[in-house]
Amino acid sequence: MKNQKRSIISAIVLFFVYALLALSCATTEYLEKGNISFGKEIDQKTTMDTIVYVLSEHGFGIQMINESFGLIESDWKQTSDIADNIGTTILLGTLTGSNTYYNRYLKLNFRVTETGFTVSPLANTESQKSNSLLTSSTTSGAKAPTKTSDEGKFAIAIVDEINSILKINGSINWE
Repeated sequence: MKNQKRSIISAIVLFFVYALLALSCATTEYLEKGNISFGKEIDQKTTMDTIVYVLSEHGFGIQMINESFGLIESDWKQTSDIADNIGTTILLGTLTGSNTYYNRYLKLNFRVTETGFTVSPLANTESQKSNSLLTSSTTSGAKAPTKTSDEGKFAIAIVDEINSILKINGSINWE
């Protein structure tokens, strides 16, 4: 009986040790900045026109373009919809008596030079909570999305499309 209890306790301890090791080994990769080298001659205006075209095709508004410095800044684009929120809203609304909706946003900033371009994606989450008495809204600070998030995947797909139009081969160097 003692040996059986000891082996159960040992198994539980080992389980927690392995769980902690697995959690400590998992790293989150953020898309801080992506650098793309042309490897061939592409003029700055063509690159900037391509970036603006692809952003517009994906529903991004353009907040600022500065051709002298090669800067393009998009507006925030909502990347979530009500379908993303419906399950959480119903469950939490039932439990707490209030409804909470989460909206996620993505913004892309570009710096274009003669040798390549750099993209800096930013993600943001806004939550709106409402009940019978009041409605409140909070916004998280803008930060780089993770590679595996919907916003990160969307940013990667946009940069891949820009590279495809410009016929740039090679992988993006994400910092």
